[in-house]
Amino acid sequence: GLTQSLILEGTDLSISGGNTVGLAGLRDGLGSHVATQNLALSGFWVSNDGGDDGLFVDAAGNVGVGTASPVRALDVDGDARIERSLIAAATPGRNAALDANSTTVNRVYTPNANTRIWQSFTAQSTGYFVRLQVHLDSEPITGGVLEIYRGEGTAGELLLEQDFVDEGNGARTIVLDTPIEVVAGAHYTIRLTNTAGGWRWRFNLANVYDGGRASTNANEDMWFRVYVTADPVLVEVAESGVINVADGAITVDVAGQVGIGTAAPAYALQVGEAGDGSEARSNGWNVFSDARFKTNVKPIEDPLARLAAIGGYTYFWKGGKDDAREVGVIAQEVEAVLPEVVTVDAQGYRAVDYGKLSPLLIEALKAQQRMIEAQQAELEALRAQNAEIRAALGLE
Repeated sequence: GLTQSLILEGTDLSISGGNTVGLAGLRDGLGSHVATQNLALSGFWVSNDGGDDGLFVDAAGNVGVGTASPVRALDVDGDARIERSLIAAATPGRNAALDANSTTVNRVYTPNANTRIWQSFTAQSTGYFVRLQVHLDSEPITGGVLEIYRGEGTAGELLLEQDFVDEGNGARTIVLDTPIEVVAGAHYTIRLTNTAGGWRWRFNLANVYDGGRASTNANEDMWFRVYVTADPVLVEVAESGVINVADGAITVDVAGQVGIGTAAPAYALQVGEAGDGSEARSNGWNVFSDARFKTNVKPIEDPLARLAAIGGYTYFWKGGKDDAREVGVIAQEVEAVLPEVVTVDAQGYRAVDYGKLSPLLIEALKAQQRMIEAQQAELEALRAQNAEIRAALGLE
């Protein structure tokens, strides 16, 4: 028998070997019908003019707007405009996503607990990552977890995980519990997990770091700043029991002596080494001096003779970093007349407590004043005697 095919091509319906009928004028208003079953697109588009554009649904149920290859539940190829705002009411444990330019608020809103957002970045310098600043809009006392990973995304090594509390709107600084060593040019990822709900992490509307991106797949980075320092603030306890803070900037030895700028303090508190130009400053330094703490109190004897034996000099340090001219005394001279003012360390080097020279100056000034007063009294007596002699001679 004869076999013929019915062919639909565009708006033309034809039969093989037969006639063709144009269907362009035969249109039905689908809006006037009530669907009684699902509409199967079978790989075709829903469009205005029958072209390959508009709305597309793939076999997995992903919806594409302007694309026939949607990779998400909703994939838009082109600009999408939202009149007001978009709330990502994410299921706990999932990520909320929003392009920065889609709303006027320029932020990702994560209203439910345990939603996560991450931002990767490329370290610009080698050093220690010590603190992070992020711009969060949230209700006060909102809890969160900070995680930092090596590489882009969260598949790499977890370098740090710590809890923190966001106490209000604006830029928030999070000090890392443990500084993280970072290498210039390497990639790292910051992830924030919302544990209490109500977060809005702002976009920066500019790429802060080359090579970084947000988990939202937006064109912009999240608002964040990374602070890297060359030297970490670390505490090291040596086998000997010596504690070093900030790579030896502060040392506490086994005897409890503290050194700032020296690894070998010889006193309860020592700042720097001889000739290194180190200085210490304060508004006051109070020394125990109550009479109730003291016994066998005596004035300093022969203060003028002692003071006369001490010279005041200008000098320069031998070696060291400080090449400025200094003024001071010689410890050995002071030790010879007032040894209580001089201390000697384990290497035999001497130091002078300049503050303890004040009592010597006080007593020397008083002794000198007594001499002046005695001389003044003697002068007055001579003047009186001279007046009597002149009167007797009739010279007045």
